[in-house]
Amino acid sequence: MPNPEQLLEGLSTEQREAVMAAAPALIVAGAGSGKTRVITHRIAYQIATQANRSSQTVAISFTRAAAWEIARRLYRLLDGPPPACGTFHSHALGLVREGSAMLGRPLPHLIGDTTTLLTDLGLRLSEARRRSVMSEIDRLRALGHDAESLEANPTLIEVPNPDELIAVFMALERAKARQRLMDLTDVLRIATELVARDDGVGQALRLQARWVYIDEFQDVNPLQLRLIERWMGNNLSGLTVVGDPNQAIYGWNGSDPALMAQLPSRIPALTHLTLSTNYRSTAALVAAASPVASDDRRISMLAHRQGGQLPSLIGTDSVAAEGLRAARAVVELAHRGIPYSSMAILARTIRQLSPIEEAFRRFDIPHSVLGLTPLASAPEVIALMRSARTERLQITEICDTVEEALLSSTPTRTPNLRILLEVANELRRQDPRSDYLALEELLRGLQIKGVDAVSITTFHRAKGLQWHHVHLIGIGEKSYPSRHGLSSNALAEERRLLYVAMTRATDSLTISWSKPSRGPSTLLAHLDTKQVEPQTQISHSQAQPSIATRLDRWRVTVAKERQLSSYLVLSDADVRRLARLRPSDRESVAALVSTPLLRESPELIDRLWGEFLRIR
Repeated sequence: MPNPEQLLEGLSTEQREAVMAAAPALIVAGAGSGKTRVITHRIAYQIATQANRSSQTVAISFTRAAAWEIARRLYRLLDGPPPACGTFHSHALGLVREGSAMLGRPLPHLIGDTTTLLTDLGLRLSEARRRSVMSEIDRLRALGHDAESLEANPTLIEVPNPDELIAVFMALERAKARQRLMDLTDVLRIATELVARDDGVGQALRLQARWVYIDEFQDVNPLQLRLIERWMGNNLSGLTVVGDPNQAIYGWNGSDPALMAQLPSRIPALTHLTLSTNYRSTAALVAAASPVASDDRRISMLAHRQGGQLPSLIGTDSVAAEGLRAARAVVELAHRGIPYSSMAILARTIRQLSPIEEAFRRFDIPHSVLGLTPLASAPEVIALMRSARTERLQITEICDTVEEALLSSTPTRTPNLRILLEVANELRRQDPRSDYLALEELLRGLQIKGVDAVSITTFHRAKGLQWHHVHLIGIGEKSYPSRHGLSSNALAEERRLLYVAMTRATDSLTISWSKPSRGPSTLLAHLDTKQVEPQTQISHSQAQPSIATRLDRWRVTVAKERQLSSYLVLSDADVRRLARLRPSDRESVAALVSTPLLRESPELIDRLWGEFLRIR
């Protein structure tokens, strides 16, 4: 058991109070305030002081990657197995499996997407209408409504033609019941029914959740909150929630930041704490982002890091020019020796990322799109995961399969399989009941260390992440918010979404737009428009690759030949060292590299030296 006092070392006064406070507790944690550190240290501290029991403690996050990180930190803090960590859906699925087994019921087959049933049912909707209807059904179900309640009160439906939506809703529910299927929302509903049972099954399941910790509580929807209340037996004295109302960005999924504001009235004994110091971003960036958050700015954030520069505001003549301008900025940073992995390009929608991808391919800039890591895209990993999907393997079976693959693997494929096995084993330790779907989600969300690539992703997917240098695209007065005539609630969420994107930056932030916008979004009216650069058209010739960029291109070429990740050919540290020292002969090149593959291959050393001769 760790020493409780050691768990408090290095924490600020605010953070120490949040870690030590008795439950129930509401911790409002602003952007960059050390939220993950606080929640993990709080769990470990409460267990170390025997205020909680690990076997009856549950930690809940909204993504597999976040749950994986919490479990990883707890494992180190507790010096042993941590309490149960997972997402709402992974915990709920475990409850459904366990409860069904105790009742002797067959488990319905889990499907990830019910839209595939529409064609089978003969329901022919246009693509746009299908998206609209299914999104609204998902939102209404998250609020706790079913088809019958909507039929009695169709005014709850916020899309045209409510009768059609109700008909689709009913048809889908009948199809799932007939085929014994359940989707992720059904999993939450069934789990809630099981833990609320007034018998031995309900009692046994409720024993698991005496102390519950919920991360990103501002994103909870009513269905998820109802599960927690029933799982804890309506006794919320052991509840701890951490979140920031100014980062609530999932209204389309039924989440409501008002649920967080209502907690003090629902739990009279609730301790309310605030983490108001941003340790991530410079003072200039904190000052720029704070007014965007919301009209009332519930948290007044203070910056721990003083100084810094306000965001750069850039207008361009076209969307293509905006992408090229972003690419040139990345090349300029790379010229200064800044790793690609410390940069990110963020957009409101996936569609806006295409010009960025095109520009990056044109300049041969290493990049990762929507969090897809080189590990997830490695041929050997793709083949193994395809097999796991076809056979619907559980995590234990996947670990065994990877171990078997390693026994017959070639040297070029072994490194990626070893990393995959490490990730799979960690997932198995966290959630022994997980399967191939959980591993796929984890592989998409993890940022594998040692991969030097610019992240290209959306505002939503960037939440919880950070980079030194961030560039936001498409933030013009005619393009953001992305739709006009929004309701007050929708507009407030667009403000919060922009705030989340701006607070991903630690050191520098660039905000750009293109015509027909003539200036930045009106949500940025507080920024000094004198900083706006003139609208420009960027040409490819303006960006000459640095030595580091040339070396990176070389390792990518070799990596493709050998079907390896590029960092296994030449590490990021080697790239920076070679670019800085510029060796003058082959022997110097060989002495400077540390990557095992290079050190053991005279042929590759010759090729690398030849590349240096061309650079010089």
